[in-house]
Amino acid sequence: MSRDVADPTAIPHVGEDAAVHRQRPTFSRADEAPMPNIGEPELGALHIRLIAVESLLIALLAHASDQQIALARKMASHIAPRDGFTRHPLTVHASAHITDLLERAARFAAADLKEYSPPADKHGAGQ
Repeated sequence: MSRDVADPTAIPHVGEDAAVHRQRPTFSRADEAPMPNIGEPELGALHIRLIAVESLLIALLAHASDQQIALARKMASHIAPRDGFTRHPLTVHASAHITDLLERAARFAAADLKEYSPPADKHGAGQ
């Protein structure tokens, strides 16, 4: 099955060899659910939501344990193309983006956050 070369974000059909390697069933394009067209307002809303989710993720990663950070780095290397497999641009970018999020979280954690004080309770004392 041919892929539209003009659309670099098009998801290629998973061939039988790749599906067997991943131990997943093979699906044809006819088996896929139709995707609705997305307009500018929806695209803008998704962009805003993605920025919000990434920002929250960075804040959470900034205070994550070493084990959680190691797990996130392992995920970045897990989705990176493996030897003998085609380097798909979206996979390469996704892996790099995880690493970028971890680096941004480390910078956020290292920033002077000592000015932050927990909100006062109803008696005026900090928590």
